[in-house]
Order: sequence, then structure tokens, then C-alpha cells
Amino acid sequence: MIDAVHTYYYNPFKFGSHIVSFYNSLEEVEQNLLLLPLIIPICSHPELSKKLNIVISSGRSPSTFFTKFDNPKEFYDLQERIDALKCLSTQSLSYCIVNDWVTVDKSSLRVIDTENYDKTHINKQAKNLGRLFSGLSINEIYKGLRVSP
Repeated sequence: MIDAVHTYYYNPFKFGSHIVSFYNSLEEVEQNLLLLPLIIPICSHPELSKKLNIVISSGRSPSTFFTKFDNPKEFYDLQERIDALKCLSTQSLSYCIVNDWVTVDKSSLRVIDTENYDKTHINKQAKNLGRLFSGLSINEIYKGLRVSP
């Protein structure tokens, strides 16, 4: 029973929307394929995903990566989640590639065409995570999250 629940919750078809939403909103990050292992563990994390519900992109105090993820205690299990969900991330990426939603060129991933993608499946947390990571280097992101690739 536990295995069935785990298979249902961590389904690569379900998390394809996370990958498309994340990479569609991510801008100005070189070698962005290295961020793939972070998407599902952060967006499915009970505490971190709550922080991604509201991201202010402009105004008096816009949200940044460093303001949203400023408490190191929240990352106590993130490295284990990343290690455990790497296979799921790879399977979800394969699902996105097969459906022609994304393409991989060297070490960068980009969304091909969102017309083939159902707009109702856009994941808000993954989209906001892409906004927060935009413009940062891979090193800044991994150091800020206190994890290793």
C-alpha cells in the first residue's frame, strides 16, 4: 500500500508540468540543466513550497531568492530529497522531451513551444521558483540552498 501511494504521489507524468513551468519562467541562467534536480524536491517540500505561493516580482519590496530562502533550518532535509528524487527528475524530463515541450542543447534546457502544452497544468510554485532563480549563477543557487549538485 505504501509503495502504491509513493508511486502515485511521485509520478513522472505529474511533475512534467513543474519542469515546463520552471524553465518557461527562468531567464538569464547559463547551464540551466544543472538546476533540474532542484525543481521537484523544492516544489514538493511541505515548507519550501508554501514560500513559493507568493513571489512579488515588482513593487516596493520585490521577492528575491535570498529573501525567500533566508532560514537555513528549512534546508535540513533538502540534500536527501535531492538525492532521492534525481531519478524522478530525469524521468520527468524524458516525459517533457518526448512530448516536445522542451529541448536540451549542450547543458541548457529551453521550452520549445507552449502551444502543445496545456496551460491549465502550469505549476505556480515551479513558475515562481524559476523567477527567483533568474539572473543568478548556478554556484549562487547551490550555495544559497546549502546543497551540492
